[in-house]
Amino acid sequence: PKDAEAFNIRGLKKYRDTEDWDGAVKDFKKAIEIDPTFARAFYNLGDIVYDIGVERDSNEKEKIEEAIIYFTKALELDPTIEEAYRFREWSFRRIGRHQEAINDCKKLIEIDSENGEAFQELGLNQKELKEFDSAIKNLTKSIELLEDDEYEIASSYLLRGEAKKGLGDLKGACEDWKKSAELENENAASLLEKHCK
Repeated sequence: PKDAEAFNIRGLKKYRDTEDWDGAVKDFKKAIEIDPTFARAFYNLGDIVYDIGVERDSNEKEKIEEAIIYFTKALELDPTIEEAYRFREWSFRRIGRHQEAINDCKKLIEIDSENGEAFQELGLNQKELKEFDSAIKNLTKSIELLEDDEYEIASSYLLRGEAKKGLGDLKGACEDWKKSAELENENAASLLEKHCK
C-alpha cells in the first residue's frame, strides 16, 4: 500500500482478524508516518498498544503510558473520537491516575449526558480517590441510565456499596451488594458473606 488509509485498514485487519499485533503496530505507524494528522491511526495504535500491555507485555504500565500518548494525540487531532476518551480513561484508571480518568469521564458525559457507563467509570474513579459522596451520586445515575444492562447495573450496585461502606454506611452497602448479588455478581455475593451476616 502507498497511502495512509490503506495501511490503517491493513493494520485493523491484522489486529482483528489474524491477531498479528506486531504487524498491525507497524502498519499503524506507517500510516502515521505517511500522514501525521491521521487521528484514527493514532487511536488504533493506542488501542492495540493498550491491548499488548494488558494481555501480552510484561511491562504493562509502560505500554499503557505509551497508549495514553497515542490516544492524546488522536484527540488533539480530532476531539470527536469518543472511544479515544473512553480508552484513555481506562488507561489512566488502570495505572492509578484517577483524577485524569475523572476528567475524561466528564468529557464523555459532556458528549453524551445519557452515557451510563461514563457515570459508572466516574463513580469508580471517585471511589478510588475516597470521594465517596460524589461516587454514590454518579453510581446512582449510572444505575438509572444503564436500564436493561444487568451486568453493568450489578457492577454499579457493587461499587456504590463499596462507596457506602467507605462512608461507614454498612447497612446501605449491604443493601446494594444484595441487589448486585441478585444480578449474579459474584464479588457482591462474597462481600455479602463477609460483611452482612
